[in-house]
Amino acid sequence: MSILVLLVLAVVPGVLLLLFFYLKDTYQREPWLIVAGSFLLGAIITIPIAFLEMALLSDTHQKSWPVLAMETFLIIALLEELGKYLVLRFYAARKPEFNEIFDGLVYGAAAASGFATFENLFYVLGEENGLYVGLLRAVLTIPMHIFTGALIGYWLARGLAGQAPVLLRLGGGLVTAIATHGLFDFVLFLDGPGTEYASVIAVPVVLYLLLLMILAVRYSRRHPEIWPLQTEPLAVSLRTAPASGGPGSVVPRLRWLFLAITWTFLGTSILFMGRMVYVIAFESVTMIRLLAPGVVAATGALLGLVFYLLARRSSRQLPVAN
Repeated sequence: MSILVLLVLAVVPGVLLLLFFYLKDTYQREPWLIVAGSFLLGAIITIPIAFLEMALLSDTHQKSWPVLAMETFLIIALLEELGKYLVLRFYAARKPEFNEIFDGLVYGAAAASGFATFENLFYVLGEENGLYVGLLRAVLTIPMHIFTGALIGYWLARGLAGQAPVLLRLGGGLVTAIATHGLFDFVLFLDGPGTEYASVIAVPVVLYLLLLMILAVRYSRRHPEIWPLQTEPLAVSLRTAPASGGPGSVVPRLRWLFLAITWTFLGTSILFMGRMVYVIAFESVTMIRLLAPGVVAATGALLGLVFYLLARRSSRQLPVAN
């Protein structure tokens, strides 16, 4: 099979679905640079997530249902959907152009399309039967990724518009995305007697997400109101910013940056510690394999503590120079 054909098969499905959402936004179309930035960040965040998954997932082929459920829901789906959410929350949602509910669908689809397309390159180009894998992923996996990303963006936008409390925003978006993604992967990865046709369940999962997308698009087009951006852009530089925590100060922004890094490192540490406990309980391992996740977990926890202390320090009032 020509490498060019496989490359087109890997890239085109995600781009076409993103284009669908982009062209549906007829009221106030989004700047293509921000859409492209969301796509690019979605692709970039695939890399650390892939390393985390390789470190946390068991390499045994036949797994019990509880172990498989833990890995598909609490590792794969959680990490990948959280990655899309981080791109939306800390990049797209901070742009002044993110001011309509439909914008959440567009930017969510963009971040998810970048993630799914970059991931798809490895599956399609790295498999011997790349054509079959590419076609299957084009009709199932790519839509699943983009629909869950758009769903997260939709509920994030409704939250910014004041139409959804935090619990509904997270439950309707992030939790639903993790649950459907986890179920999708779970039925595809099932292996063993009596599970030959379990993968068929992935089809209604994607159809369910499609139904949610139809409802979200209809609601968004019926409510095209524009709201003022709730997170003002950084209008001052670090050099010209006032030292106090008053208006225009970068101190609160630094604090939130440090806290975001803190929770990233601490969350990574918890995942690696969980992986280490699982390895001790269920696998016979060498000392190196046992120590590796422990070292990473301890390093992440230490870095998280450092950034937490920096966050506390940055939140203090600093004296203004005379």
